[in-house]
Amino acid sequence: MADGLSENGVLLVNSEHKPDIDTPAEVKNVDATRIALDTIGKLIFNTTMLGALAKLTQVVSIDALN
Repeated sequence: MADGLSENGVLLVNSEHKPDIDTPAEVKNVDATRIALDTIGKLIFNTTMLGALAKLTQVVSIDALN
């Protein structure tokens, strides 16, 4: 899963626990499944993951998600 990631990379994983992955990249986890179930009652976690991506990186801005 982390092959080819540079030390400047970020790996974002949908999990309640930080995965033990050997990589020089920054590894972050977000329990997007739980957040989606708690917030909207459905397993639609892509919006949560996109929000986490926007917060962690400059790939997309929060303003662009509105």
